[in-house]
Amino acid sequence: MKNNEQLQNWMKVEGVDPAATNRDSEKKPAGRFSRRQAITGVGLGIAGVVAAACTPEQQAQGGRIAAKAEKLLVKQVDTLSDGVEKAVDDQLKAEATPVAPAKSGKVSGWASPTPYVEASKIPDLEKNKVEPFEVRDREHVAGWDIYWTDIGEKDRGDGKSFREWADETYPKWWKLEPEKWPTAPNIPNSLEPRFRVVKEAQVPDGVEIPDEGERNFCQVTEGQSCTNVVATGHYMEYTGDGNIPGLWKSVNGEGNALTIWNVGNTDARFDGTFLQGWRLTGRFWNGDTLPIAITGVHSHAANNMQNMKSGLNQGGTNAGANCATRNGCNTVNHTVVIVSGNAPLLIAQSKTVR
Repeated sequence: MKNNEQLQNWMKVEGVDPAATNRDSEKKPAGRFSRRQAITGVGLGIAGVVAAACTPEQQAQGGRIAAKAEKLLVKQVDTLSDGVEKAVDDQLKAEATPVAPAKSGKVSGWASPTPYVEASKIPDLEKNKVEPFEVRDREHVAGWDIYWTDIGEKDRGDGKSFREWADETYPKWWKLEPEKWPTAPNIPNSLEPRFRVVKEAQVPDGVEIPDEGERNFCQVTEGQSCTNVVATGHYMEYTGDGNIPGLWKSVNGEGNALTIWNVGNTDARFDGTFLQGWRLTGRFWNGDTLPIAITGVHSHAANNMQNMKSGLNQGGTNAGANCATRNGCNTVNHTVVIVSGNAPLLIAQSKTVR
């Protein structure tokens, strides 16, 4: 008690109001007040040490030092706290700003999906946006609607466009048949004899499935975006609701399966909303027979989503409760995008119904 009285007297001598700390703290938030109390405690601790071990002259000098130190600490903490609180307030205000939906966009020959959020509200969209394109032609093959883009019809630099090369190289597209694909196209499939097997267990027209994928992909507040990366020579599969502005938008109330196949020499990076769906990425083994791999990936996805018999679904409740139902989805909408980096070359769409 005596030490506290001495500290109060020393503060008065130095021109510091002993009650200023408490009065100021009443005007500050609770967090600021607790910091002031901690600083005052430091000052009292210094004073106690000085009083116990020093002469009266040394005590007076030490008290003045403690008071000045406390005053300096209070000023520094207040400055830092003001900066932190302002940054937090600015962030909260930004997150609370309502986002207005963008107007529907149309691409020649193909209905571009309406962006889920206004394009300008998605961070880094300019860096990770879809390269602008137009659809030049449409084909209907084996239940697929195939849309060829103007980018896919440009000369690749070797005197031939991607479409010309694909017409000469790709096999015919296969119809989606989920009942034939209880297994993924990374292993032999006895139900589909057209799916090649070499050296007893290798599937040269299939894909790599390196892990179990990412559940609850892009766990963010609805409307915020994530960057979806597809490495060169890789595919990306996503099942669930979501949207990539100008490229793909899920259908409400139905199952949705999206794959992106990057045949270019640079990685693809697309910003979009992916609402806690499931994502997988891996390599495709043969770029010359891509439609076969596409059929296997999408047919197997539909098998799982539509609760057909497979290693994942042996009966009963659907794994993942696709379409938010115990029995899985009745309908799955399939979208395939073949890209070179962020440039769409071909878009294909199909649907499977249970």
